[in-house]
Amino acid sequence: MSQVKTRILHVEDDPSLQHLVRITLAQLAGYVVDTAGDGFRAIELATEQTPDLILLDLDLPGVNGIETLKALREVEALRRVPVIFLTAAGDLLTQIPRAPGALKMPQSRDRCVSEHSMPEIAGRVAEHAPLLLVYLDRDLRVRFANRHCEELFGHAPREIIGRLLAELVDARTLAHALAHVAELERGNHAPREYLLRNKQGARKFVQVSATADRNPEGRSVGYFACAGSVALGLGELVGSVVCEMSALAAERGVRLETRADGVATRVNGDVRNLRQALARLVGAAIERSHPRSTVRIHVGETEERATFLVEDEGMEPVLAGHLGLCISRAIVERHGGTLHVANLEQGGAALHVELPRLASDDEGNRS
Repeated sequence: MSQVKTRILHVEDDPSLQHLVRITLAQLAGYVVDTAGDGFRAIELATEQTPDLILLDLDLPGVNGIETLKALREVEALRRVPVIFLTAAGDLLTQIPRAPGALKMPQSRDRCVSEHSMPEIAGRVAEHAPLLLVYLDRDLRVRFANRHCEELFGHAPREIIGRLLAELVDARTLAHALAHVAELERGNHAPREYLLRNKQGARKFVQVSATADRNPEGRSVGYFACAGSVALGLGELVGSVVCEMSALAAERGVRLETRADGVATRVNGDVRNLRQALARLVGAAIERSHPRSTVRIHVGETEERATFLVEDEGMEPVLAGHLGLCISRAIVERHGGTLHVANLEQGGAALHVELPRLASDDEGNRS
């Protein structure tokens, strides 16, 4: 697979649909998504950075989708960019044949897609996304699933399409999913952690983000769910970092003292990058410490955050521009977290990391 990320230009004035596309294609699938609220902005963005695909709403304010496409096709670099029209405006459908270059998808017939037919969009755009994508109707019956459902459910897409969620998961997971749906209806799009079991009984933690698919009246007609990377046990991650840093600590005569109040606390993200960020913080604390001193490492949790604290007894203050610190902060912030540094009055420094903590199956069922 190419390391260059696919760039998608989504032209849509409805914030809810902007959110739907961004959460499924950008936040989790890893595509680069540029969003334009009208035709003029779409032309600006497309000429600044040529997209690989354009999702274009027909019923735009000011310049409609047909006129926007005509303007895009006047730019040489954009004439061969494939376009999918998204629309619920039937009166504009007859104009599509007259639009130059409309809906030319590689190895596909020209067609128009309803903006409320997310399985169609998923099938055209995200079939090979590096995560599980599922669309369920209002009754929680699976209407679309991509190839990754076999990895998590142990079922091929053809085996689950048309089946109710209640037939695919146990009662506990179903209750958790119903609580998730209730939160979506209240506008809460926070991801949740699920414990899924495949046909062989193997269990796997996954983070699921979802959003409601709504009709023009605002009523939910379905739900688009994305199962991202496997959730990480922060205690386990920190344990591996401590093992890695123990040789450096022994070489410098520094003692490592660890405490984990939230060993089962789970976060989501890139294992390698998060491990690198935490290792840099522990390594910096060891290097600042004098022989026979102690570096204290604490893993904990609050109601919504997982916490990681490193305290050392170094004499010099930590500088905000420290390279390793800047790299760690960038990684932590990319995972939705924060990194705070405090130079202590009695000497030493405290490096405090907070990351979003995933809601667990048990917590969902208690709510």
